[in-house]
Amino acid sequence: MRLLPLWCLRSMQIIYHHKGNLSVTDLAEQAHSSERHLRRAFKQELGLSPKEMLGIIR
Repeated sequence: MRLLPLWCLRSMQIIYHHKGNLSVTDLAEQAHSSERHLRRAFKQELGLSPKEMLGIIR
């Protein structure tokens, strides 16, 4: 079993805190990252884009 990186856990906390009601731009800003980095990293770590994850949580 592989552990998720800290940035990923923090991003998920932000998503859950807002109940999925924020944009990828807002998520990137709050996670202190770029949208491009979040898209690539989410896809690599979770197999989903941040937008898809936001939709699931919503």
